[in-house]
Amino acid sequence: MGRRRRDHAGRMTRILAVLLLALAAGAAGPLNETCPVSGDKADGKITTEIKVGFCCANCKGRFDRDPLAVLRKLERIPVDTCPLSGKPIGDAVSTVTIALCREECRKSFEREPGRYFSKLQSAEKR
Repeated sequence: MGRRRRDHAGRMTRILAVLLLALAAGAAGPLNETCPVSGDKADGKITTEIKVGFCCANCKGRFDRDPLAVLRKLERIPVDTCPLSGKPIGDAVSTVTIALCREECRKSFEREPGRYFSKLQSAEKR
């Protein structure tokens, strides 16, 4: 009976940890406060998401620790290769949210995101 309770408690702990991580990731909000297109203040009401695929969980973890550092070095999001290793993309994917100041900027960013990656600034640095 005691072992069964420990197994159940362990499963519940893992489920709770996964849920908390999912909530934290969803509540993170945009990476930036300044619109990368215009340079104006972005209040987070207009956003776009960028999905980045990776070859493995290790590369995804490196990206998740500092996504802006990786994005600033890219001219485009690779479609079939990992941006960190150059290997084919596997199942690991990260999604980041970018804030923009107005709808026209969102459209420009979505047309050519790589053009604006170098202009992304961390929300914490201001």
